[in-house]
Amino acid sequence: MFPSLLHKLLHLLLFLPFLPFLVLSASPNPTPLESQASASFFLTEIQKLSDSGIYESLTIHNVLSAERESSQFHDSIRLKLNLASPYFLSKQETEEFEVLVMYSKEDKSKSFAINEFPKMNEVDVERHWIKKVKRKKEERKSEYEELKNQAKELLEKHDEYIVGATGYLNSESTPIVELSNSELLHFIDNNPNSPSVAAAKALLQERYLESGVDIANANDDGLRRIIGDANVDPIKRRVAERVLKSRGGAEGNDEL
Repeated sequence: MFPSLLHKLLHLLLFLPFLPFLVLSASPNPTPLESQASASFFLTEIQKLSDSGIYESLTIHNVLSAERESSQFHDSIRLKLNLASPYFLSKQETEEFEVLVMYSKEDKSKSFAINEFPKMNEVDVERHWIKKVKRKKEERKSEYEELKNQAKELLEKHDEYIVGATGYLNSESTPIVELSNSELLHFIDNNPNSPSVAAAKALLQERYLESGVDIANANDDGLRRIIGDANVDPIKRRVAERVLKSRGGAEGNDEL
């Protein structure tokens, strides 16, 4: 009987080193709140991943199951979800997906993996593209109008006249709005501390944007002619450089 007891004690001693590992591995399933938080994180992230914006139509219909997992680098929650969208290629109202939401043990950052990305109807994808382009166009128009208003406010706020003390202007004083772009650039370069510099820059910015609208549709050869012509307005030349650079045709000057 004694050898049998000793045998059991030896088995217990051999088992003890593995006890913490076994306890840690037996993680409980995530709570409903944890499952919902992981599902919400996944939804927010996947909605950003379609260029057309069609994934923004995705919603979580329900959470079918949730399990906790652990690895060397992550604590994870594995979810089975029903996603809903009116634009699935399958024409179904909902589709089932398996998602792994991972929480980094090192920095607590979150990421996700999905068994298969939702497949959407191509016609609806195209419609979302068109809507996105129109929305971006309106946003750019709004930004342009805002810049014009800012320029107007600066012109009203700062001195309206630049005294001709730079040796570049002939008259004693000239209204800012009547100066050419070359005169404005010369004034800014030579009078960095003048209170009128902000107004001059604002006016140049407005003209800069308007020049961009005028020449955005020019072909590459036309842009090169503008850039190489010393008689062309300097702002227009700089805009042409930037447009050509964006097309990969030349190095441009990013500064105003």
